[in-house]
Amino acid sequence: MLKFVAPLVFILALLLGTVAVPPGTEAAAEVRFESHARVAPDLDYGTATIAGAPVHILTARISSGKVRVRPFVSEDRSTTQTQAAQAGCLAAVNAGYFNMSDGVSTSFVTIGGEQVCDPRTNKALIENPRLKPFLEQIFNRSEIRFLQSEDGTISASISAHDAPVPGGKKIVDAMQGGPQLLPEITSVPEAFIRDESGKMADSIGTAARAARTAIGINKRGDVIIVCVAGGKKREFQRGVNLKTMAEIMSRLGCISALNLDGGTSTTMVVARSGKTSELEPVCSWEPQREVKSIIGIVKP
Repeated sequence: MLKFVAPLVFILALLLGTVAVPPGTEAAAEVRFESHARVAPDLDYGTATIAGAPVHILTARISSGKVRVRPFVSEDRSTTQTQAAQAGCLAAVNAGYFNMSDGVSTSFVTIGGEQVCDPRTNKALIENPRLKPFLEQIFNRSEIRFLQSEDGTISASISAHDAPVPGGKKIVDAMQGGPQLLPEITSVPEAFIRDESGKMADSIGTAARAARTAIGINKRGDVIIVCVAGGKKREFQRGVNLKTMAEIMSRLGCISALNLDGGTSTTMVVARSGKTSELEPVCSWEPQREVKSIIGIVKP
């Protein structure tokens, strides 16, 4: 879970810099994978060094119907590996934001068409005097949606929580995170960076190096899930800032991308043998941190 108040100079550097990243551009060199494994039909896991950072990458070709990407929520909190094993996942990453104090979700989550987490009922959030002026922005943070067409086809999209659903489609599953990374970084509109009575606050250390988790969509509609490891002992010792994370997602071919909870929460587990009973952590804090929700890849 990232919790950080960045010095003003770093926040201004991010705000004054170019935060729009051309999605899927060819300007960057082609990504060369250092390792690659087929986890299951239409699900691959690989590693690469991108923008100087070691990156763990899952690619799920959901249009085939052979794999499905969907959220899962723990009743309390448990590790990504535990939740993924219970759900029979082939691979998984940590996902939504939550209170460190009591584990209550601060992200909207929809599973099977039913909203299972609603931050508007999170007392620690809605009663926080520093955040009250920003609640409308917080509730409308971006989410990844898995939409079902009338013919049953599942596709993914990233949009603000209040954005309308395209005609002929319905939300089956959704996980809120934020900010968007592509086509542009939305840290300010989504109140991750905000002015609290003249003091700039940055709730996820946008300009700092840290472990990061993100999910994106490429031109083919494939879902790309990425983790970048941080320091093993100190949270902000290694990793990447959001600008670099956006570059990584773009170089992997994403045209839209969403940041998820990061820092010590960042975890990716993969059943490299293809057996869901043999999940192993490939990127995580040591020991693994307990989280509220995950995004898992399962067989339909």
